[in-house]
Amino acid sequence: MVVQSGVRYDGVFTLVEDNGPLAARLASRLRLPGSPEHAAYTARNKVRVREIMRERGLSTPTFMLLQSTFDVEELKRAGDAVGYPCFLKPVYGVGALFAEKVRNHGELVQAFQRVQAEMNTTERPIYHFGKDMMLEGMMGGSEIQLELMMQRGELVYHCFSSQYSADRRWLVFPSNLTAAQKDELLALAAGAVKAIGPYDGVIHTEMFYSPTHGAQLIE
Repeated sequence: MVVQSGVRYDGVFTLVEDNGPLAARLASRLRLPGSPEHAAYTARNKVRVREIMRERGLSTPTFMLLQSTFDVEELKRAGDAVGYPCFLKPVYGVGALFAEKVRNHGELVQAFQRVQAEMNTTERPIYHFGKDMMLEGMMGGSEIQLELMMQRGELVYHCFSSQYSADRRWLVFPSNLTAAQKDELLALAAGAVKAIGPYDGVIHTEMFYSPTHGAQLIE
Protein backbone atom coordinates (compact mmCIF):
# COMPACT_ATOMS: atom_id res chain seq x y z
CA MET A 1 0.00 0.00 0.00
CA VAL A 2 2.82 2.39 0.84
CA VAL A 3 4.61 1.61 -2.43
CA GLN A 4 1.47 1.75 -4.58
CA SER A 5 0.42 5.15 -3.23
CA GLY A 6 3.63 6.78 -4.30
CA VAL A 7 3.77 8.59 -0.95
CA ARG A 8 6.92 8.35 1.15
CA TYR A 9 6.18 7.83 4.84
CA ASP A 10 8.78 8.61 7.51
CA GLY A 11 7.27 6.49 10.28
CA VAL A 12 4.18 5.66 12.30
CA PHE A 13 3.16 7.72 15.33
CA THR A 14 0.06 8.24 17.47
CA LEU A 15 -1.02 10.70 20.15
CA VAL A 16 -3.87 8.40 21.26
CA GLU A 17 -2.74 6.41 24.29
CA ASP A 18 -4.82 3.32 23.50
CA ASN A 19 -3.36 3.11 19.98
CA GLY A 20 0.29 2.67 20.90
CA PRO A 21 0.31 -1.08 20.20
CA LEU A 22 -1.59 -0.54 16.92
CA ALA A 23 0.89 2.09 15.75
CA ALA A 24 3.78 -0.23 16.60
CA ARG A 25 2.21 -3.10 14.69
CA LEU A 26 1.62 -0.90 11.64
CA ALA A 27 5.22 0.30 11.72
CA SER A 28 6.44 -3.29 11.91
CA ARG A 29 4.24 -4.53 9.08
CA LEU A 30 5.08 -1.57 6.84
CA ARG A 31 8.77 -1.68 7.77
CA LEU A 32 8.73 1.92 8.89
CA PRO A 33 10.38 3.55 11.91
CA GLY A 34 8.38 3.18 15.10
CA SER A 35 8.44 1.55 18.49
CA PRO A 36 8.83 -2.26 18.61
CA GLU A 37 5.61 -4.13 19.26
CA HIS A 38 6.87 -5.75 22.47
CA ALA A 39 7.78 -2.34 23.92
CA ALA A 40 4.42 -0.81 22.98
CA TYR A 41 2.45 -3.70 24.49
CA THR A 42 4.57 -3.75 27.63
CA ALA A 43 4.10 -0.01 28.16
CA ARG A 44 0.32 -0.51 28.34
CA ASN A 45 0.62 -3.15 31.08
CA LYS A 46 1.09 -1.41 34.44
CA VAL A 47 2.05 -4.59 36.28
CA ARG A 48 4.62 -5.70 33.70
CA VAL A 49 6.22 -2.24 33.70
CA ARG A 50 6.62 -2.44 37.48
CA GLU A 51 8.01 -5.96 37.29
CA ILE A 52 10.63 -4.87 34.77
CA MET A 53 11.54 -1.84 36.87
CA ARG A 54 11.94 -4.03 39.95
CA GLU A 55 14.12 -6.47 38.00
CA ARG A 56 16.37 -3.58 36.95
CA GLY A 57 16.65 -2.23 40.48
CA LEU A 58 14.55 0.86 39.74
CA SER A 59 12.41 2.34 42.50
CA THR A 60 8.78 1.27 42.28
CA PRO A 61 5.76 1.49 44.62
CA THR A 62 4.47 -1.60 46.41
CA PHE A 63 2.03 -3.38 44.09
CA MET A 64 0.07 -6.58 43.66
CA LEU A 65 -1.66 -8.11 40.63
CA LEU A 66 -5.38 -8.81 41.03
CA GLN A 67 -6.55 -11.30 38.43
CA SER A 68 -10.08 -10.69 37.18
CA THR A 69 -11.08 -14.10 38.59
CA PHE A 70 -9.93 -13.36 42.16
CA ASP A 71 -12.37 -14.27 44.92
CA VAL A 72 -12.92 -12.46 48.22
CA GLU A 73 -10.18 -14.33 50.08
CA GLU A 74 -7.62 -13.70 47.34
CA LEU A 75 -8.49 -10.00 47.39
CA LYS A 76 -8.06 -9.96 51.17
CA ARG A 77 -4.59 -11.49 50.95
CA ALA A 78 -3.57 -8.94 48.30
CA GLY A 79 -4.90 -6.05 50.36
CA ASP A 80 -3.05 -7.26 53.44
CA ALA A 81 0.17 -7.54 51.42
CA VAL A 82 -0.01 -4.01 50.01
CA GLY A 83 -1.57 -2.35 53.05
CA TYR A 84 -4.39 0.16 53.39
CA PRO A 85 -5.13 2.75 52.20
CA CYS A 86 -4.08 1.88 48.64
CA PHE A 87 -5.13 2.46 45.05
CA LEU A 88 -7.07 0.04 42.88
CA LYS A 89 -6.62 0.47 39.12
CA PRO A 90 -6.89 -1.57 35.90
CA VAL A 91 -3.72 -3.17 34.56
CA TYR A 92 -4.78 -1.85 31.17
CA GLY A 93 -6.39 1.52 31.56
CA VAL A 94 -6.43 5.13 30.46
CA GLY A 95 -7.53 8.46 31.90
CA ALA A 96 -7.72 7.16 35.50
CA LEU A 97 -10.96 5.36 34.59
CA PHE A 98 -11.90 2.81 37.29
CA ALA A 99 -8.97 3.94 39.47
CA GLU A 100 -9.93 4.64 43.06
CA LYS A 101 -8.63 4.76 46.60
CA VAL A 102 -9.71 1.95 48.92
CA ARG A 103 -9.36 2.20 52.70
CA ASN A 104 -10.15 -1.32 53.85
CA HIS A 105 -10.99 -4.84 52.72
CA GLY A 106 -14.71 -4.13 52.36
CA GLU A 107 -14.11 -1.17 50.05
CA LEU A 108 -11.64 -3.21 47.98
CA VAL A 109 -14.08 -6.08 47.41
CA GLN A 110 -16.95 -3.73 46.60
CA ALA A 111 -14.92 -1.62 44.18
CA PHE A 112 -13.29 -4.63 42.49
CA GLN A 113 -16.60 -6.40 41.87
CA ARG A 114 -18.28 -3.22 40.63
CA VAL A 115 -15.47 -2.40 38.19
CA GLN A 116 -15.36 -5.95 36.83
CA ALA A 117 -19.07 -5.66 36.07
CA GLU A 118 -18.71 -2.23 34.43
CA MET A 119 -15.66 -2.84 32.22
CA ASN A 120 -17.00 -2.67 28.67
CA THR A 121 -14.89 -3.63 25.67
CA THR A 122 -17.34 -1.97 23.28
CA GLU A 123 -16.90 1.46 24.84
CA ARG A 124 -13.26 0.93 25.86
CA PRO A 125 -11.52 -1.45 23.42
CA ILE A 126 -8.36 -1.43 25.55
CA TYR A 127 -10.04 -3.94 27.88
CA HIS A 128 -9.74 -6.52 25.12
CA PHE A 129 -6.19 -6.85 26.50
CA GLY A 130 -7.69 -8.03 29.77
CA LYS A 131 -9.63 -6.99 32.86
CA ASP A 132 -7.03 -7.74 35.50
CA MET A 133 -6.42 -5.02 38.08
CA MET A 134 -3.68 -4.06 40.48
CA LEU A 135 -3.30 -2.66 43.98
CA GLU A 136 -0.70 0.01 44.52
CA GLY A 137 0.61 1.43 47.78
CA MET A 138 -0.22 5.03 48.67
CA MET A 139 2.43 7.68 48.14
CA GLY A 140 2.64 11.15 49.62
CA GLY A 141 3.96 14.23 47.88
CA SER A 142 3.26 15.91 44.56
CA GLU A 143 2.17 14.29 41.31
CA ILE A 144 4.31 15.40 38.36
CA GLN A 145 3.71 15.12 34.63
CA LEU A 146 6.95 14.44 32.74
CA GLU A 147 7.07 14.23 28.94
CA LEU A 148 9.89 12.35 27.20
CA MET A 149 10.92 12.19 23.55
CA MET A 150 12.88 9.07 22.63
CA GLN A 151 14.71 8.25 19.42
CA ARG A 152 16.21 4.80 18.87
CA GLY A 153 15.89 4.17 22.58
CA GLU A 154 17.75 7.30 23.67
CA LEU A 155 16.32 10.37 25.40
CA VAL A 156 16.55 13.42 23.13
CA TYR A 157 14.17 15.85 24.88
CA HIS A 158 12.15 16.15 28.07
CA CYS A 159 9.75 18.58 29.71
CA PHE A 160 8.29 18.77 33.22
CA SER A 161 4.90 19.96 32.03
CA SER A 162 2.96 20.32 35.29
CA GLN A 163 2.77 19.48 38.99
CA TYR A 164 -0.14 18.93 41.37
CA SER A 165 -0.06 20.05 44.97
CA ALA A 166 0.01 17.23 47.52
CA ASP A 167 -3.71 17.75 48.23
CA ARG A 168 -4.47 18.12 44.46
CA ARG A 169 -6.16 21.48 45.06
CA TRP A 170 -3.99 23.29 42.55
CA LEU A 171 -1.89 22.67 39.46
CA VAL A 172 1.34 24.51 38.62
CA PHE A 173 2.75 25.20 35.14
CA PRO A 174 5.69 24.63 35.06
CA SER A 175 6.65 22.57 38.10
CA ASN A 176 8.46 24.14 41.05
CA LEU A 177 10.77 21.19 41.69
CA THR A 178 14.40 21.64 42.63
CA ALA A 179 17.11 20.76 40.13
CA ALA A 180 18.07 17.70 42.19
CA GLN A 181 14.45 16.47 42.29
CA LYS A 182 14.13 16.91 38.52
CA ASP A 183 17.33 14.96 37.94
CA GLU A 184 16.07 12.10 40.12
CA LEU A 185 12.67 11.97 38.42
CA LEU A 186 14.17 12.17 34.93
CA ALA A 187 16.69 9.41 35.63
CA LEU A 188 13.93 7.10 36.89
CA ALA A 189 11.55 7.82 33.97
CA ALA A 190 14.25 7.46 31.31
CA GLY A 191 15.55 4.30 32.97
CA ALA A 192 12.09 2.76 33.00
CA VAL A 193 11.46 3.55 29.32
CA LYS A 194 14.84 2.14 28.29
CA ALA A 195 14.15 -1.01 30.33
CA ILE A 196 10.86 -1.54 28.49
CA GLY A 197 12.53 -1.47 25.08
CA PRO A 198 14.12 0.71 22.39
CA TYR A 199 11.21 3.13 22.25
CA ASP A 200 10.74 5.69 19.47
CA GLY A 201 8.28 8.50 20.05
CA VAL A 202 6.81 10.72 22.74
CA ILE A 203 6.02 9.25 26.16
CA HIS A 204 3.83 10.85 28.80
CA THR A 205 4.75 9.76 32.32
CA GLU A 206 2.97 10.42 35.60
CA MET A 207 5.18 10.41 38.67
CA PHE A 208 5.24 11.25 42.35
CA TYR A 209 7.97 12.85 44.36
CA SER A 210 7.53 11.45 47.84
CA PRO A 211 9.18 13.04 50.90
CA THR A 212 10.04 9.55 52.16
CA HIS A 213 10.61 7.51 48.97
CA GLY A 214 11.81 10.12 46.49
CA ALA A 215 10.98 9.67 42.79
CA GLN A 216 8.25 7.14 41.96
CA LEU A 217 6.83 6.27 38.54
CA ILE A 218 3.05 5.74 38.44
CA GLU A 219 2.55 5.19 34.71
